[in-house]
Amino acid sequence: MTFEEYPLLAIDIGTSLIKCAMGVRNQESGVIDVIASTVRPSVGLSGDKVSDRAMLQDVLQSAIDQVVEYAMCLPKEAVISVSARFSVSVSVTSSVPISNGQVTHTDVKKLIERCQREASSVSDAYQVSHVIPLQFSLDGQLATLSPWGQAASHLSLKASVVYAKRDIYNVLWSCKEALTVGNAQLKRRPLPLRDVTDDVSVLSSSVLTSQEREEIVTVIDMGAELTKVVIFDHGRPIYTHCDFKGGRHLSRTLQKDLHLDSFHEAERVKVESGSLSSDLNAPRIRMRSGGQVKFKQQSTLSRHLERAVKQQLSALRVRLQQDQVWSYVQRGVILTGGGAQLKGLASQAESVLQSPVRVGAPTQSGVCDLVYGPHYATLNGLVNAGLTGYYDAWFACWTRPISQVPPPHHIEAPKPPARQREPWLSKLKRYLSPLTSPTDQPY
Repeated sequence: MTFEEYPLLAIDIGTSLIKCAMGVRNQESGVIDVIASTVRPSVGLSGDKVSDRAMLQDVLQSAIDQVVEYAMCLPKEAVISVSARFSVSVSVTSSVPISNGQVTHTDVKKLIERCQREASSVSDAYQVSHVIPLQFSLDGQLATLSPWGQAASHLSLKASVVYAKRDIYNVLWSCKEALTVGNAQLKRRPLPLRDVTDDVSVLSSSVLTSQEREEIVTVIDMGAELTKVVIFDHGRPIYTHCDFKGGRHLSRTLQKDLHLDSFHEAERVKVESGSLSSDLNAPRIRMRSGGQVKFKQQSTLSRHLERAVKQQLSALRVRLQQDQVWSYVQRGVILTGGGAQLKGLASQAESVLQSPVRVGAPTQSGVCDLVYGPHYATLNGLVNAGLTGYYDAWFACWTRPISQVPPPHHIEAPKPPARQREPWLSKLKRYLSPLTSPTDQPY
């Protein structure tokens, strides 16, 4: 069985970049491989709206064509993840009586639908993306992560209902009619889009180790415009928060403090020479300030970056303490996103957050070097979740009608007993018996 029999096209739409990859999975070994990837700027998006649909479709089609050309195969399915900037979450609590004395899948679906009806404060511009169950309780007592099959008279659920921006989600779903996959050698066909989800739902599939999937772990994803905090319990998100300060906020701070000529100059200096640890032997950094080329010590840049990062992390820490999830954060933090590439960020985060911190990288085998960095965490998670069907483990993730929620355990129908093969000698005797046995009937 070859890799190319089950290709998956993954598209991650961020606030600044659109990343596209083709992933395959070896069904025998389980190894997942990213065989092609490309990056495009996020054009056609303005704030949390689609400003130019045609431009967005053009850049998506360009990314798809290049990935298909690199991979030399057509995807069987396609999945899209969208930045959490285009969604909002509402916490709700609801309960339902259990009629038959034992919790069934129907009871849970009924409870989810009631949670959705109670979260009526969201404007009509949003639609339900998915429901994250934060806590089940049976008859007032906490239950396990899955209450199915347990005896109870009353089932309660504390959940986070995630509402997606109706504009961009509807546009992406309609894109499967306009976008195609193929090239000059491979016949074009419509985009086989299977699902659209938010990026929070797939992060755990990329950076969590097998041990961390059994624990409570916090992922801080530092993107260009957004810093997302996601707390996972057994691989399932139980808390999310978005801070509208990301890597570009650091660049704007550098531009202001160092009096640089432009934002792009500040971004270049940060990417090429940014570090939170001073090196006295480092060469001077060339930068344009006040219309002139100037050279400054690396320690000067580090000092300004350190102050900006410390302020940003300290504000994030205060918010997490207010939300009463600080004890979870102290168990361990994983840094992802483009901001995680900043040298010395992990040690600075450990000092501010008072928690062990590591930079996240894909945990699955076979990921090519081009998409191995922490800034590809969402894309790798999307490929991994799509190929393994990981999202089917929880009804919380991915866009689907509640009626299509998979049950927690797929019970196969019992197979019929194997038919006993009759020995060939007795079978031959049975066929010859009418010819050899006497009969009373005349010829």
